[in-house]
Amino acid sequence: MPPKRILLKTTIHGVEDDWHIGRFSMLCEALERQGHHVESYDRRGSSGADADLAALPESDFHQLWLFAVDVTDALTRSDVEAIQQFRRRGGGVLTTRDHEDLGASLAGLGVFGRAHHFHSSNPEPDISRQAIDDRETRSISWPNYHTGANGDYQRVQLPDPTHELVQREDGSRLEFLPAHPHEGVVSVPPGAESFATEVIRGSSDVTGNALNILSLK
Repeated sequence: MPPKRILLKTTIHGVEDDWHIGRFSMLCEALERQGHHVESYDRRGSSGADADLAALPESDFHQLWLFAVDVTDALTRSDVEAIQQFRRRGGGVLTTRDHEDLGASLAGLGVFGRAHHFHSSNPEPDISRQAIDDRETRSISWPNYHTGANGDYQRVQLPDPTHELVQREDGSRLEFLPAHPHEGVVSVPPGAESFATEVIRGSSDVTGNALNILSLK
C-alpha cells in the first residue's frame, strides 16, 4: 500500500487519566515504520468545531482514524459535517470505540455511525443480546462482549469472500486479534448492504455469542 497521510484523533481534550492520544503512541509509531505520515491530536478548541476536523475537508490527509472515547455528544454538528465532506471528497474514515456508551458521539455520523451499537442509543435489535456479557466487570453494562483477557488473543473468523484488509502480503489470512474483556459491537446498518460488509467476526468466550469486530464501508 502506498504511504498515506493519516490523522489520528480522539474525541476528548487531553486528560492525563483518560484515553488521551498519547495512549495510542505505539500505533502511531507502527504506522510511521510502515512509511506513513501520521499526525495525532486530542480534541482541540474550546467549543464548537474541532480545529483539526474543521480543516480536514481541504487538507491533504488521506485517512482519518477517529478514536471515540467520550461518553457524551462530543462531536458537534460542525465536526460531523466536516467528516462527511472529507468522505465525499474521497477520504477514508476509521471509527472505533469501546463498551457500553463509550464513544456514543459516533451515532451522529450518519449511516456509518449507525454501524455502532450502544447501550443508550442504537442498541442491537436482538433484545436477547441486550444483556451483560462480561460478568467479571459488573460496573460496565452491555454491550460488553468478553473475548478474552487484556494481553491475550482471540481466534477470529473471516467471512467469504476474504477482504484484502485481512490478508497478509504473502496471501495468508489473519487468524488472531488481540482480545479484550469488554468489547463493543458493530453491524452492517439497514440499507447499507450494497456498500458495507462484515470483515472479521469474533465471539464471546463467556456466552459464545458471535460479534462483528469490523465493518467496512
